[in-house]
Amino acid sequence: MFWRGNNKQDVAEAAETREQTALTGLRRLITDGTLQPGMRIPENAVARSLGLSRTPMRTALKVLEAEGWVIRNAAGGYFVRVFTLRDVIDTIRLRGAIETLAARLAAERGGRPSDMAELKRILASMDAIRDTFIQDPQVFETFKLLTIEFRERILDLADSSLIANALGRAMALPFANINGIPFDIAASKLQDSFRDARALHTALIEAIERGDADGAAAAIASHTQIIEHNARIILSHPA
Repeated sequence: MFWRGNNKQDVAEAAETREQTALTGLRRLITDGTLQPGMRIPENAVARSLGLSRTPMRTALKVLEAEGWVIRNAAGGYFVRVFTLRDVIDTIRLRGAIETLAARLAAERGGRPSDMAELKRILASMDAIRDTFIQDPQVFETFKLLTIEFRERILDLADSSLIANALGRAMALPFANINGIPFDIAASKLQDSFRDARALHTALIEAIERGDADGAAAAIASHTQIIEHNARIILSHPA
């Protein structure tokens, strides 16, 4: 009797991986200008370019529709949503406002030494690749994951399901998070901003450690300004 590896769990995990590949690929094609605002998305061509079938592509498009990246017309086709700079800045400021509250609560409620050690561990992991991720797209993806993990730990310290849910919805909006940054732009135009963000991550950890809610909020405010700056660069980058 031969063992077969295509059990239900394996199949589900493979499908999830394909859908994530489709999501990441579509976001990249939109943010780098390959898929222009108002353009109908050629699903078959995009699927082929990503090495996928139409099934994960359609699933990803439904997710992007819910997140506001694309719109669906009556005939069933998908079009890239037209974004103004104002739309993008509003999205980033909404994220910043929620993150500010989360940082304040994290500082007010305090963190156990183990919590703070975990934040410092994540920051150290980011530091270890901060100067090399601009040379390798795969390392940049690792850096993105560490950035997301850092934010999640701050949310854990805030200890508020309401804020976590609100931030989750805000982060799904276009251009609200690091997943919307194409590697080529990060490598060529955003190096200084990533270095500046490192100092703010440190300031945030220190503010939480000493219970300084105003200091934590100030670090987030400065970080939000960096994200706005990056968004302006991304949107002005020629396709």
